[in-house]
Amino acid sequence: ALLAGEGEPLLLLHGQGGSLENFRHNVGALAQRYRVIAIDFWWHGLSAKPPLDGPLVPRLVEQVTEVIDELGIGPCHIEGQSQGGWVAATLALQHPELIRRLVLTTPTGLVPVLDPVDPARLDAQLQSQLDILADPTDDAVRRRMSGLVSDFSVIDDEQIALRSWFMRHPEVNAGMQAAITAYLSPANQALRLGPEQLARLTVPT
Repeated sequence: ALLAGEGEPLLLLHGQGGSLENFRHNVGALAQRYRVIAIDFWWHGLSAKPPLDGPLVPRLVEQVTEVIDELGIGPCHIEGQSQGGWVAATLALQHPELIRRLVLTTPTGLVPVLDPVDPARLDAQLQSQLDILADPTDDAVRRRMSGLVSDFSVIDDEQIALRSWFMRHPEVNAGMQAAITAYLSPANQALRLGPEQLARLTVPT
């Protein structure tokens, strides 16, 4: 985990395949007002990589709940990006007392219509991700990340090199393979939050 600043606690949750390093350009500014805590999700970055079976999001909600309890930072502000937004919103539904405000940045798992899960589409997405992990060159990572932003100039060479380094690290790579497989499983995708669930959010969002 990365901790910086003083004030009301602000917990930063990164996206799938990322790490707390995703926030390295944000922490300094945020720490001028908040006590910032950024974590690596389990199976990501340098975090623990316990055995993983079943859906991913509930396990990450469990991790965040433990972090809040261990650090004594509840209720806290939470910013969740992509997968982190899905985890944060799920936590807010289950434990609203732990959250002051919720900021969701390009969250996955929050959908306007809960369409049935398409296993073929999930399989294609999974294979694409596993192909990159099998040969994580800078060019492969650059191609992957180019689809995540509208203006690729915001992605610097350091960010590409850093993510490539993580992917080439054997333990990190194995954790990322486990995480993306669990993330794109039909069981995990069945936990997406539709309008009915999102309407029950009570924390400022």
